[in-house]
Amino acid sequence: MALRLPGAFGQRLAETEIMSSYPSIYVASLGDYNCGRLHGTWIELDVYTLTLDDVMEKVSAMLKASPSVAVGATDVAEEYAVHDAEGFGKYDVGEFDSIERLYRIAELMTENGEAFSAWLAEKGDLEEAEETWEDAYRITVDSVTCWAYEDFAEMHPEAAKAADDLHYLEFDPDAYILGLETDGYTFLALANGETAIFCE
Repeated sequence: MALRLPGAFGQRLAETEIMSSYPSIYVASLGDYNCGRLHGTWIELDVYTLTLDDVMEKVSAMLKASPSVAVGATDVAEEYAVHDAEGFGKYDVGEFDSIERLYRIAELMTENGEAFSAWLAEKGDLEEAEETWEDAYRITVDSVTCWAYEDFAEMHPEAAKAADDLHYLEFDPDAYILGLETDGYTFLALANGETAIFCE
């Protein structure tokens, strides 16, 4: 049974923290937590090598190794909670996120990159984010300003040439971006400094 404990282990679990190229979760034994012990395991959600069943087997192995059960402080360790997470980009892992849900997010991020985490954070609902992703996602860019120039030149080549030829005409990327937002574009900053662009 998976339970999420609000506010538990508010500080980073520095002593067990790992660096990972995939989203990772720290799953803790609530039986040990209630006995005053920090017992858990970091699991890297490498969806290429681990199935969801593999992840749950790691959770079961962690619970079976409960030090509180070993010393008789509690009879059994069955309940667990995700107490920490890394690598989920802009998506803030919440207290009600199940391992099944986080594994699916890891799958989608592995397939689509960090931009998906930003889209999920924007939408709030995983099913909606997944359903709208393919149609809404446009591109991820280093510079929105440079992209605006390129997009303007592609969409309005004659106006772009006139702006280049006539020095008193100046392209305003901020105004152009604002116009795109009015037309349904969304610009989401990513943790790595890039910007993901969407349009619905």
